[in-house]
Amino acid sequence: VELKHHLLDNLEKIIVWGKQNRVGLALHDTPYPNLIPEILKIVQKHYGNNANEAKTISAKPKPIIILSERNAKEFVERRTRNHGSYSWICRPETNNYMNSTGTSIGDFASTSPFNFEKMNETTLERGAFDFISCINHANISARFSTNSASSQSIEIDQIFYSFTKADQLKHRQYLIDAVENYQHNMRNEAIFSYNVFDKRNKTKVN
Repeated sequence: VELKHHLLDNLEKIIVWGKQNRVGLALHDTPYPNLIPEILKIVQKHYGNNANEAKTISAKPKPIIILSERNAKEFVERRTRNHGSYSWICRPETNNYMNSTGTSIGDFASTSPFNFEKMNETTLERGAFDFISCINHANISARFSTNSASSQSIEIDQIFYSFTKADQLKHRQYLIDAVENYQHNMRNEAIFSYNVFDKRNKTKVN
């Protein structure tokens, strides 16, 4: 809970500072891609509220999103190899994953196939890169746990794990599916998307 409040409080301060100082914020790289649903909520809360803006904005205000895409399989392999120890993702348990036998939170074999819970296409919540949803899910699971000791506190490594750890547990396909799902949903929200690693189709500037 403390981690969640710390993340959200500081994120809101950054966005509010940008509005107050008329600064166009460029939020990129970790941890911002993992906080996209909260960024949407905060932008909608602080922008587009006065009468003049209401006349010109037909929908709720949104941040400008530019998406740099990758081939999911190649990206996961390269990211794990070069930056795996500090690239983090929600553990399958905290992302409501179920294995083929229906086993739920916290007790599944590393080789079990997972039914991927996808990102919500409207709110962009859930999915394996929504850190706040995963924290919420872990808190709810702990609250209803039959083990009183585990319901008292949750360690960060019970909610998230690194790409390196996931690969050691043979969860590489989980990482690939998560990246593909994230890119698919973000592509619908982005005003511009491009793949800098696709050598055949370079982005052109006219």
